[in-house]
Amino acid sequence: MSRDAGEKENPGTQERLKEAAQSLLTWYREHHRDLPWRRSKDPYKIWISEIMLQQTRVDTVLEYYPRFITLFPDIHTLARASEEQVLTSWKGLGYYNRARNAHQAARIIADRYGGAFPEDLQAIQALPGIGAYTAGAILSIAFGKAVPAIDGNVLRFIARLLLLQDARGSSALHRKVDQAVGGMIPDHQAADFTQALMEMGALVCIPGHPRCETCPVNTLCLACAHQMQSELPVKKERKKANPQMRYWVMAFVKENQILMEYREEETLLGHLWGLPMILIREGLDLVQEAKAHFGLDIEAGPVLGTFIHQFTHRSWRMEVVSCSLRQSGPISSSLQWRHFDELPQMAIPTAFQKIMPLLTAGDAADQGSRRS
Repeated sequence: MSRDAGEKENPGTQERLKEAAQSLLTWYREHHRDLPWRRSKDPYKIWISEIMLQQTRVDTVLEYYPRFITLFPDIHTLARASEEQVLTSWKGLGYYNRARNAHQAARIIADRYGGAFPEDLQAIQALPGIGAYTAGAILSIAFGKAVPAIDGNVLRFIARLLLLQDARGSSALHRKVDQAVGGMIPDHQAADFTQALMEMGALVCIPGHPRCETCPVNTLCLACAHQMQSELPVKKERKKANPQMRYWVMAFVKENQILMEYREEETLLGHLWGLPMILIREGLDLVQEAKAHFGLDIEAGPVLGTFIHQFTHRSWRMEVVSCSLRQSGPISSSLQWRHFDELPQMAIPTAFQKIMPLLTAGDAADQGSRRS
């Protein structure tokens, strides 16, 4: 990491990038984390890890990835699985469209390519849920092809290295970073180099205040030279705060059973199981809305608790209301009574999982049984 102050004091951009690439490779081979997906060149396993890592912390993925690979060790196994099996294995990881897209993509690969992962950039990007970054990661890491993989970590590192002051998220910044990375990839070392860039952004060139004292390219970094590390990439104008939606969540409990709703495809968290819920709007009554939305004749009891769940672009404030049915006839086909013992095998997203301990506790179950 140490270097004579006068050595290559002001190298040109290409020289800077080539020197940085070699320093990154040396650093990566000594300091990289031992992650399970790095122990394989199987494009399937690399693909699944990249899908899981989208908007999810590595520590969380380390919990889910081994279990998923054990259940679905290859493309054919994933393709043959039911959607319910795939979503249940994904339960708690969030962003469930990732799992649906992976399932659909596996079926396409099995049918169209005989289960062999395609090695063509356009073919990979045509698969559901795979964009330019994921395609580049698969091609470079699994197949050793010199294809850039630009995620937020890589973009931040290159913006600082070259003092790029275009706004984060702009096409100009992405184009410059893509060009820079494309010119940096060393011959026959694309896999290690792609992962070195990712690792650098995750461990050293982090948001806010990077760990420049441990960076192997700190003497080449223009942002470091100008003391502008914390200012790059340039932030876009702040967006308005995400809206908060308020819902009544109806809790029907009887004889160790709970009334669950299978959510429609077009809704948020569609094709997953949750509790029946109704948007709270001024002047509306829960009893009347339960009749209008679900055809349920209910008696509403006390609020058992309030839960907040944050999504990327909105949040839910969920008021859990203890309810009982006045009717004994058939109910909506989207609603089913399910035993508490069945819940671990159902695809229930985190938004509803956090409510379940409140309802499956002995007191709540007993109370619900007495009300029914």
